[in-house]
Amino acid sequence: MTEFSYATVRRSLLLTAFLLLVVLVSTGFAQIEILSEKSAPLEATPLDVVWSPTDNRLYLLTGDGELWVMSPMGVLEKRLPVGKNFDRMTLDPEANRLFLTNSQDRTLKILDVSDRQSIDTREAPARGPQDAPVEVVVISDFQCPYCSRLAPVIEQLLARYPGQIRLVFKNFPLNRHPQAYPAALAALAADRQGKFWPMHDALFANSERLSPEVINAVAQQVGLNMEQFQKDRIDPALQMKIQKDIVDARDAGVRGTPAVFVNGLFARDRNLEGLEALVKEELARKTAQK
Repeated sequence: MTEFSYATVRRSLLLTAFLLLVVLVSTGFAQIEILSEKSAPLEATPLDVVWSPTDNRLYLLTGDGELWVMSPMGVLEKRLPVGKNFDRMTLDPEANRLFLTNSQDRTLKILDVSDRQSIDTREAPARGPQDAPVEVVVISDFQCPYCSRLAPVIEQLLARYPGQIRLVFKNFPLNRHPQAYPAALAALAADRQGKFWPMHDALFANSERLSPEVINAVAQQVGLNMEQFQKDRIDPALQMKIQKDIVDARDAGVRGTPAVFVNGLFARDRNLEGLEALVKEELARKTAQK
């Protein structure tokens, strides 16, 4: 009697689980729809394709030995020769490198697919040698807490590579930070008196309590001519400069702050170790090019 009861209960449980699975499958999968469908004729035989989650690009490996780089809209941007002996590929989690493989002859090729951005830095505040081998562009917001924490990290980086880095600052004041834009204007006004970097440091030191009064106090603290400062900070030319910074940043794919580019390469790791690794790679690349 006991064995019958256990067997009956077991069969009942299995039947219940099966029915539950049927209900889940029928209700869950019935709701899946194909929201959009796109197709495009290709001039070459596709062997493999991967999608980059960081920039929405498609990488297509063809039978002609080429790597096609396609925009999010499917527009062919680049055709790079990689050799006909590769038939599979995968993208690393950081979307920095492609790994091409061939199982037949057991070969591997690693491609750096980081997209270098061309950011206009000609009129931006900068420090360091004009001809430095590495240019570090910081796109920042004076009221952003993460930006204020990054500032001393950048200083440590400069100290480790004296004379080898040119630091450039671009403004990207976020709408949710009401004092970021006035602070950006104040920093650019200080730049006209040759004191951008002291103003930069003082604004970040007070980033958590920025206000019109604090900005004025900081300007006095760094020794600005206050009459000239008040005149310059309302100059429409400075407003246009900030707008250009914002456009340049958005063109480079920036959506938040802080953002750092090392010789045009976006730094995903903004700690000292991550930034230093990028600087070392760029210094090695520059040396190899000589």
